[in-house]
Amino acid sequence: MLTEMVLGMAFNFLVIGAGAQGAACASILSKLEEANKIVLADINIKLANKVKDKIKSEKLSAIKIDAGNKSQVINSLKNMDVLINLAPPRYNITLMRAALDAQTHYIDTASGPNYELYSIDKMVLEQMKLDPEFEKKDLTAIISCGSTPGLSNILARYLCDTLNRVSKIKFRVGTKLVKGDVPEIIKSIAEYTEIISPSWSPEVSFLYRATQPVIYQDGIYKHLEPYSGLEEYHFPEPVGNCLNTFVDHEEPITLPKFIDKGIRYVDYKNPPDIIAWALIKLGFANNEPIEIGDCKIIPRDVLLKLLRQPVHDFLDEDIESLTSDETNIICEIIVIEAEGEDNDGAVKKKLIYKNFIPPIDIKDRIQLYNKFGTTKIQVGLPAAVGAILCAEKKVPTGVIAPEAVDPNIFMDKFERIGFPIDFEIETIR
Repeated sequence: MLTEMVLGMAFNFLVIGAGAQGAACASILSKLEEANKIVLADINIKLANKVKDKIKSEKLSAIKIDAGNKSQVINSLKNMDVLINLAPPRYNITLMRAALDAQTHYIDTASGPNYELYSIDKMVLEQMKLDPEFEKKDLTAIISCGSTPGLSNILARYLCDTLNRVSKIKFRVGTKLVKGDVPEIIKSIAEYTEIISPSWSPEVSFLYRATQPVIYQDGIYKHLEPYSGLEEYHFPEPVGNCLNTFVDHEEPITLPKFIDKGIRYVDYKNPPDIIAWALIKLGFANNEPIEIGDCKIIPRDVLLKLLRQPVHDFLDEDIESLTSDETNIICEIIVIEAEGEDNDGAVKKKLIYKNFIPPIDIKDRIQLYNKFGTTKIQVGLPAAVGAILCAEKKVPTGVIAPEAVDPNIFMDKFERIGFPIDFEIETIR
């Protein structure tokens, strides 16, 4: 049940999912004055307790919960202000309905994929159907509020606010391993394989590559083939030229709904994961069981069981590891192109957001770790910020995406908690 809103008040948060991003989100919240109580819930209570023991905060407790069991979730939401869903997206609707029944705000970081590999427009629209119920109860559900989607949506809204009309928006993401101990055999493709060392949910990291990507064009959603639209895009240094391909992503679905400036086209591309592509071609994304001897197994389940769990990156991270010469540092650059009109006529604007993961300077790395208890903040921090804004009632009610919120409200909160969002905007006439 929602607590009374008082300026400067601290709030209670239920974080569902003790994986890499749930652990990071819980750690971040434990360091913030806006958080009074954090409950970290996972079906794997041993993992949740390991995360709790690593964070070492009196604000934090751990419980066992099945994210697919609505009644369990509702019982755990007593006296909670916000449900932060960092479980796989296949639990989204169950958790949203639990938040409704418990009269609690809700936030997640991705709308898809699910085991059936439904296209992302279907997944988003299923969540949007709950908008009247959240609106009626004066509650907010922010969907897809992580990094990409999430921060990318906030930056896109900021860019669009500099234009009177927007006809086209393109997202391009480039990565470069700038430092680290990477096996020699994969150095030449280090930017093009995430699945062998995922930094977030292995399930999501793999399955969204197998799902049909969707673009928005002339008022409709168009479904494309996975790994289509391959191009070489030039990013600022140190990334330089980087291959990009269409992928299943939320931005093309939500931006036309929440930015009312005449948008006619939105797409999203990032680097192709070539190892994931090979596994998809071999059938490892399949949901149907196959016979092996006397047994029936689902190929997807075998792969997901074998994939490395990135939560160990959180559990093993400490000052010593962060100052090691073997620390991997990745530069990620998000480029958002918007075409439209401003007061001077037709224009193209390009927003460039560069981020080193973790920070390239050792002092910055240590400072970030001391501030949040982790440097793995790319998804967990936007989720934590969005959750706080929900609790503070600084965002619209109903089911919304991050771009439905004034981006200055998000950015002010980021800056206030010590992580300002720095970017550049180029204007092309």
